[in-house]
Amino acid sequence: MARPRIYFPGTLWQFYDFARPILEPACEIVVEPERVYSAEETATVFAGVEGAILTAFEKVPRSVIEAAPRLRALSKYGVGIEAIDLEAATERGIPVTNTPGANSLGVAEHTVALILSLLRQVPQLDRLVRADRWNDGRRLIGGDVEGSTLGLAGFGSIGQLVGRRAGALGMRVIAYDPFQSDETVAAAGAERVAQLDDLLAASDVVSLHMSVTAETRRLFNAERFSRMKPGALFVNTARAALVDQDALIAALRERHLAGAALDVFEPEPLAPGGPLLDLDNVIITPHHAGTTVRTRERTLKQAATNLVRMLDGELPEIGLCNPSVRGRFEARPGASVKPR
Repeated sequence: MARPRIYFPGTLWQFYDFARPILEPACEIVVEPERVYSAEETATVFAGVEGAILTAFEKVPRSVIEAAPRLRALSKYGVGIEAIDLEAATERGIPVTNTPGANSLGVAEHTVALILSLLRQVPQLDRLVRADRWNDGRRLIGGDVEGSTLGLAGFGSIGQLVGRRAGALGMRVIAYDPFQSDETVAAAGAERVAQLDDLLAASDVVSLHMSVTAETRRLFNAERFSRMKPGALFVNTARAALVDQDALIAALRERHLAGAALDVFEPEPLAPGGPLLDLDNVIITPHHAGTTVRTRERTLKQAATNLVRMLDGELPEIGLCNPSVRGRFEARPGASVKPR
């Protein structure tokens, strides 16, 4: 029997060896190393495959799904699935999985690195020294890490990892998350805050760790930024759609916020010459928070395993993003449901 053809993203090609022993015995691989396909090219490629591993670069709207008659499974590398039309996939009986938790530690470590860099003004000091302005650099006074209050908007796995590490550095950690219990927040060494606005008013640094929903989309707008402390710092390694970018830029230009560190943007990649790049109080990283060698390995192995199992007729319980697909999937010949 012929092996199913799958799409492997070119942007992950340098890490392909992590997935090779999982994918190659079971699948025929379609990949152009280092290549990012346009929307039209993605539709053409997907028309000839039965499964795909997806990154943040592949957009899979209804039109792509409807143009791919052989497509049977989609496996997201990472957590975010905003670029996939789940409704269209479910209608076609196509399960969509992601890799929850695989990159949590990497994102948390990157977040802490950004918090420290903002508080101690590391990028500004580096620029001044390189510009032969040593004494100007010495006049900059950084913020204290110990004793500062870190407000975590969202306290899932990544928020908890950030909170534990920040607490170990001597920061006071407060958390807003209506979906976490008092016991969970306390066990991670944080203080629970009942209202988001209370967290904003009390925090020297606010870091986002929420998912995007109808309620949280653009939650951080001009009104919310105005409720933050004058001179506070803002960090987003979660999702760009949580933030009204124009409102953030205005708050930074007016110096109501002293600085921000951002790893996610709309659109990506960030366009050259944009207003964020003109600001001297912003640290920008290229959606790279979860990128370490070990994180890449864990995440890619999980994404590859999910895809092979789905193509083999198994529907994993962990990481299934459209559980309502179950009935249509089970109706396929040879399909089964095996928790993994």
